Amino acid sequence: MDSKNDFIQSSRAFISSSVASVTMHRLYNDWEYITNSCSQIVDTVNKLLDIDDLSSDTKYEVLRGLYFALHNLALSSYLDDDYASALQYLDLINLNVFPLSAPLVGRCKQLYISSITDDSEQAWKAMLESYRFFDEHEDEVFADNPIGIDQLLISRAYFNYSLTYRQGLGVPRSLETAQRYLQRGISRLDQEDALKPLQDELSHYRTGFFGGLKYV
Repeated sequence: MDSKNDFIQSSRAFISSSVASVTMHRLYNDWEYITNSCSQIVDTVNKLLDIDDLSSDTKYEVLRGLYFALHNLALSSYLDDDYASALQYLDLINLNVFPLSAPLVGRCKQLYISSITDDSEQAWKAMLESYRFFDEHEDEVFADNPIGIDQLLISRAYFNYSLTYRQGLGVPRSLETAQRYLQRGISRLDQEDALKPLQDELSHYRTGFFGGLKYV
């Protein structure tokens, strides 16, 4: 019994320290280290999940560690333009537990479908399905303190949502709603490269002579 508890505690400590270390290496884009560490996290979590009587709190904690690792492995594949592999990792993530992955899922679906078909409408709809989840869980996504490429993916989600409403792509056209998505992204993101495309797009919105918005 003691050895099992010792294994659980040491594994939890390993996962926690590894998550912190991967987060630090994300700042330097050290993807070789990140992928090696995340593979070790996945192995450790799978061993823990073989234990039948894990407490609900421990199980939730280790699942969060697993999804964090899978998310970063998916990011590595995304950066290599391997969207099929990225989606294989992302399919294993419960977005209700780890909503930060939703913008990445949407982008990978869009790019993967675009790579195998000329149906741009299908690719756009697949992307929006995941973006809707992000839209509904925005506070939870930002609770995970997105950094680096995650901020860029979130920025793209806001931008594409704005474009959807500006052009009326499957939704009623609304410049007001389009502008609001840009403003929301600008208010929540803090990295210059994530903010710039939203700020540039927002600069095209003007108040008309008789009120109302126009895009110029």
